[in-house]
Amino acid sequence: MQNLEFTVHIPPELSKIIDMETKSFTQEEITKDQEIAVRYFSEAITKSVEMKSIFISDFFMDSSRLTRIDNLKHKDYCNENGILNFQKLFQCKIEYRFSEDTVLNLMKELRNSKKVRAQLKSFGAISLHIMNQTADSERVITFSNDMHPGAWKEKLNENYQPFNKDYFFKFPLFKFLHEQRVFIDLMLSDDYYDKAIFGGKNFRELEKIFLSLMNNANQLNYLFVGNKYSLETETILKRLKKTYGAKVKMSSKKVVKVNSQKYTVMELKKKISKNLFKDYSDGFLLDRQGRLFYRNLEGIIEADEKTSLKDLYEIPLDTETQRIMSFI
Repeated sequence: MQNLEFTVHIPPELSKIIDMETKSFTQEEITKDQEIAVRYFSEAITKSVEMKSIFISDFFMDSSRLTRIDNLKHKDYCNENGILNFQKLFQCKIEYRFSEDTVLNLMKELRNSKKVRAQLKSFGAISLHIMNQTADSERVITFSNDMHPGAWKEKLNENYQPFNKDYFFKFPLFKFLHEQRVFIDLMLSDDYYDKAIFGGKNFRELEKIFLSLMNNANQLNYLFVGNKYSLETETILKRLKKTYGAKVKMSSKKVVKVNSQKYTVMELKKKISKNLFKDYSDGFLLDRQGRLFYRNLEGIIEADEKTSLKDLYEIPLDTETQRIMSFI
């Protein structure tokens, strides 16, 4: 058996807050208790959540909404032996905050939320390392949403049951789950201003959808296409783009499953000016009969004598925003 040593690394900034230090476990200690290192790893994470140095957020029901978890000792997140349920936690959002003072000081210094997040990330994350006599220290796992199982060092861990990929990960992980749920929420919403659902059969229907999405004021729009029609739909959309000279970048994002049906999510990202309504180069696209199709929350609308300037100029408030505004 290799002479192995496991180390739980705690970033210095976090160590001061939770009063726990980076700690190594010898071959002798590991032989007596194979879970000793992962138990300390769990303890550091649990205490960090209690101290609000790490925010853990889980999905609320079946939506993409997230809700904060303040106690990891709940049975959903912790096993009976006191070791965390890592399979579950890696399906949650993991955010390092260190302390409110840390965040406030960084905000005062950097005055930019992206720079603050980058600085917090640079402080490091709780991680578990392994070392043997013939190799340098190898990181086994980092408690972060950036951890990817593809980087797993299987050859170093094969003799120790607590340290295998299946112990920590159950697919899909948080980033994939969140993106899927965001798209599913979008598809199931009642608002059709910036999205459309296409059955994949009728050309004229697809043409109207394309023109109406090009004529709204959103830069990003999404088209949900029945998965079995996705290839031909994407091909026809490219030809429509060329036919109408539309300034748009199209890409297939994901496949989502809704009510046992699979849909390909297509993103249509328009190359519009910073101020759409003050730059006449961003004109409306009319079909070959001279008709103008635009969108409201219910979907495609054909402009006629009753269409107002407001109908074409104003971006309608989605249902959730309307609810909030009415409450205010």
